[in-house]
Order: sequence, then C-alpha cells, then structure tokens
Amino acid sequence: MLRMVIALALFGIILFVACADDIIVKGPSSLRGVYHGKYIYAKGVAAPPMLSDYEWIKWTFSDYKFWVEAEKTDLKPKIYCDWSGDYKLEQSNITFSNIDLSGDQCDPEAAPLGVFSFVREAGSGSVGDSIKLIRYDAAGDGGKGVEIKIVMEKELE
Repeated sequence: MLRMVIALALFGIILFVACADDIIVKGPSSLRGVYHGKYIYAKGVAAPPMLSDYEWIKWTFSDYKFWVEAEKTDLKPKIYCDWSGDYKLEQSNITFSNIDLSGDQCDPEAAPLGVFSFVREAGSGSVGDSIKLIRYDAAGDGGKGVEIKIVMEKELE
C-alpha cells in the first residue's frame, strides 16, 4: 500500500513538472476594440522627395488577432488591401505576423508586417483613446515607412 501511495505521488509530481510549461493562459488584450483612422504609407523617407499616400481604415483588435478594412471614399479609390493577422504587444512595440491579404490585388509591401513602435496617446484602452503605430525602414530605394493613427470607436465585448 505504501508503495502504491509513493508511486502515485511520484507520478503526480512528474506529471505536474512535465506539463507546467504547457499551460499558457493569456489575459485579455488592452487593445480590444474597433478603431478608425488613417494608414499612411511613405516611400523615400531616407532621402527627399518623399512620396506618400494614405487610406482611411477601420481596424479591429481582438485578443491577439486583428482585422483592417481599407475604406473607399468618394474622393479617392481604394488603395490598400483588407488585412488580417496576429499581433503581439510588448511594452512600446507591437509585432504583426501571419498577415492574410484577403485575396485583394494590392502591394504586399504596404501590409503591416513586422515590428512597429507603439504609442498610446491617451488613456488605457477606452473609447476615444488614440494609438500611433510607426515603422520606418531605411533601405533600398531611399527607405519606406508606415504610420498608423487610429482612435477607438467602441470596445469589444
């Protein structure tokens, strides 16, 4: 009987130690919500003349996934794709990965892929808060950059 108790205790300890790293529970993201704003894509940021264009966007963040809808306005045709993917927020950076271009015909270089600096310009995740995401790459044809400025319109439930 004592051997059985010791064997069960030993099995329980081994199971606990072996599986402890497998249990990862993420908390809800502080970005959860629907945002609206401007997506600015610039080429030649390292040397003038800088050429840039922008699109009004609707950006939705859930827990660690995002969706971007480029909005066609009456003044301009739709320039960029609709995107979706994963994100990871770490202090002052946000990393976008696994980008899906939703079958749109567009320039994949303009998609928000990689590490961006992250600045929350107001509050801590409530309606009216604004966020700025910036990435500049000084390579190739004078470099390129993306600047995203969005404001939370509503929280996700």
